[in-house]
This record gives sequence, C-alpha cells and structure tokens, in this order.
Amino acid sequence: MAQIEEEMGVKSTYFFMISSFSYNLFSKDNISIVKRINDIGHKISLHFDMKSHEKVKEGFHKEVSIFENFFETPIDIISIHRPGNFLEENNKDLFGYAHTYQNKYFTDIKYISDSAGKDPRQQVEQFLKEESCKKALHLLIHPIWWMSSENTVNSTINRFIEERRLFLIEEIKKSVRTYY
Repeated sequence: MAQIEEEMGVKSTYFFMISSFSYNLFSKDNISIVKRINDIGHKISLHFDMKSHEKVKEGFHKEVSIFENFFETPIDIISIHRPGNFLEENNKDLFGYAHTYQNKYFTDIKYISDSAGKDPRQQVEQFLKEESCKKALHLLIHPIWWMSSENTVNSTINRFIEERRLFLIEEIKKSVRTYY
C-alpha cells in the first residue's frame, strides 16, 4: 500500500504497535518494512495501546522513546488503539502529543475506518466523487482485513490464526533442530 501511495504522490502516516500480541515490530522482516515505508517518504509513528500498561503515562513515554530511538525518527502524532472512554475528551493531547482522535483528525476532516472488518470502499468511493475530496481523508486501515480473500470477519481471523500457527512451526523448526 505504501508503495502504491508513493507512486500516486500520496503521503500517509503509518502507525505501528510495539505491544502487539500478533506481530513483532522488531523482527528483521518488520524492521525492513517499516524503514522502507519511512524511506519512501511516508511518516511512521506509534500506535499505542493504553491497556497494555499498568502505569499508562510511564509506559507511553517508554514506547515513544523506544520507537524514536530505534527507527531514528521523531514522533509528533500518536494513534491510540481502542480509544474507548478516551473519546469522551478526545480533543486533549496525549501526554504532550497530538493524536488521531483529536477533532482536527477525526471530525474536521473525513474519517473512514475498516475497524472490525467493516468494508470502507463504498465510503471512500463516495468521498472521492464529492467535491470534498479536495480536503484531507483520515483512512484507518488494518492489514488483517486486506491480506486474504475470505468473506467474513470470522473466516478472516481463522485464516490469520492458521497462518500464524504454520509460521510459528516453521520458525521453531529453524531454532530447534530436534523439532520434527
């Protein structure tokens, strides 16, 4: 997606989660992907899960520091994972940082999401047809919904689980010569 956007002259911000249970941001392949996205002119930043830390502010600042130092890029905006109650006061900053649920990114411009497997294509097409397409679009995309040809949320997730299972078996085979 980042490559296609670059070819079209579109600039985006890609957010990555350090505390994800489903991928390792610091694996060799993922480091390469994130650096490539940054190198072709897109912005990279942190996707922060407030529920992954008992001390949210301390965990937040640690993750910001890790991300900035590892990828050698300053962070000026954060994406919040599952913001929940945070949206009740969404216009405040997050420990000194702008975030994607502030009005200027969430209500003042067009916001479209594929959260929970919702297909955003019709909304995007409508946005592009309207005169408003000259303004910015906040398009929240999760790769899981676009990485398979499954037709339902459950089948997509089940496919992901099976692919992760097979991936883990292959990785264990590489590390434990006595396995299989």
